[in-house]
Amino acid sequence: MINPKELDLSKLPWLPLDAKSAFPRQPAIYFAIDSNDVIQYIGRSINPKQRWSGHHKYDELQEIGKIKVSYLFVEDSKLLPDVEKALIKWFCPPLNIALVPGKTTEVESATSKQRVSTYITIELKEKAEAKAKEQDRSLSNYIERLIKADVEKQ
Repeated sequence: MINPKELDLSKLPWLPLDAKSAFPRQPAIYFAIDSNDVIQYIGRSINPKQRWSGHHKYDELQEIGKIKVSYLFVEDSKLLPDVEKALIKWFCPPLNIALVPGKTTEVESATSKQRVSTYITIELKEKAEAKAKEQDRSLSNYIERLIKADVEKQ
């Protein structure tokens, strides 16, 4: 199984969203990543090229703009659902959290979170990523825990 904390998304092959006709045909987990390197959506498909020909998130991702789609190829397609679920749970992409009628997953229905974004310096982001990694957490989860601890102080 894939360990999300060891996954280096920058080393995965990728294509721009508007190049969907060139997407691969091998089983893969795909990551829709914006220009700020935020994972907006994670999905799975036995044939990503076919899947993206009419994907329900395409227009929404186009509105965000400058989306690249990275691929993590999975040889055994039977593993796709479990790998996707683990990665969604780890990264908490905002477009996976929104419920899709008829396609709600356990991860989505168990999540009652709302996306919050801010701008921080590159140096601060790098330090926060290092701290998150030390604690075996995603950056998102690390920041959420910091906010929660501060808000719950009395």
